[in-house]
Amino acid sequence: MTHDPRRLTEAALSAAGTASGIFWEIAGTGARRDSEAVLRRLREGNGVRMLDGVLVAVKDAFAVSGLAQHLGLTRVVVSDRDAAAVAKLRDAGAIVIGTTAMDQLAWTMTGQAPGYPRCDNPALLGRSPGGSSGGAAASVAAGIVPLALGVDSAGSVRVPAAWCGVVGFKPSFGGIALDGCAPLAPCLDTAGLITRRVDDCRLALAALSAGHQRPVQTAALRVGIPAALIAGTDCDPTVLAAWKSALGALASAGYALREVGAPPPIRGIGTVFAANLAARWGDVVDAEPRDLVHPDVRAGVEYGRSLTVGDYIRACDALAAARRRAESLFVEIDLLALPTVPVLPPTLGDPAPVSVASAFTRPWNAFGCPAVTLPCGVGEVKGCGIQFIARPGDDSRLLVWASGVEALVGGRGAGSSA
Repeated sequence: MTHDPRRLTEAALSAAGTASGIFWEIAGTGARRDSEAVLRRLREGNGVRMLDGVLVAVKDAFAVSGLAQHLGLTRVVVSDRDAAAVAKLRDAGAIVIGTTAMDQLAWTMTGQAPGYPRCDNPALLGRSPGGSSGGAAASVAAGIVPLALGVDSAGSVRVPAAWCGVVGFKPSFGGIALDGCAPLAPCLDTAGLITRRVDDCRLALAALSAGHQRPVQTAALRVGIPAALIAGTDCDPTVLAAWKSALGALASAGYALREVGAPPPIRGIGTVFAANLAARWGDVVDAEPRDLVHPDVRAGVEYGRSLTVGDYIRACDALAAARRRAESLFVEIDLLALPTVPVLPPTLGDPAPVSVASAFTRPWNAFGCPAVTLPCGVGEVKGCGIQFIARPGDDSRLLVWASGVEALVGGRGAGSSA
């Protein structure tokens, strides 16, 4: 036996315990119990499972049995059962190491929450890991675990993955069960995966998804470049240089790239977020100490309370219309390629507004498309990602293709594969 799951688990628990700010709860007893079960299966050679011995970190938004769920609040709830996705990971043999830091109620994109320890970007200390799944991305980038489970409602998996220099994947809407996950906007929320290699995403998705994927055919995929969308956004020159370098590598490898129009503008995303925040979390926020509520969270609740039922219905109708148009984006292409985040990771004291950080990620939540971000960069530059988007349902094809090109675009990731 090459690896002893007990030894690997102990090493991860130790690293999680000393990684200030990344983990909010550590599952010592449960992780040791699960590692013993994996060891028995491996020794007996019977009933070996798909993810046996793979160490996993879980965003605090998911319920994990026996662990406190914080959501960046002073109010703490101890879960008596696993969220559906966590239960599936365990059933596949994964070992949950603990739960990770997130923005308060997943509302901002910093990876920080008021009153909680600071969570650094392991790839760029002193810089933001991104959010809201910042701790999940940091746990992978720091080499503590090879797989983390997050939630992506407007880019909350892909933004921190790009800034931390790892792989982040958002499946098609509804691709991974969200039962037992604290909601932000149920019509936009999507569970997602953060890993060091695309193939690890593929393995985890196979364990988590319902398996209703289209046949995988990756030959001669047509890649579209939404140049107008990128030109209309204030992109950092370093980000643009890294993106163009990655596209050049794809072109040199024989991939056909073509310019395409920008996706149609989507109305109603902010309205849906604010209305859900006020309805689900408004009373909870009111009960919190005022100095421990992020100003943007309080402003979001107040805005949500000002909306009418008609405002909400119109916003939901606009999102439903966008989802019906998703297939039309891919009539002449198979994939879209654009930077993941238009700016580099900011310092922890100067966070990027959500509207900026999610400019290239949030449209694909509205359309329900799968999207994957791979690390890219020029020279020693860190914190840049290139994002590929496919039509809804093409998750497997997207990941198979991305696995084949991650080395071309500079997506070497951090550490070894799961």
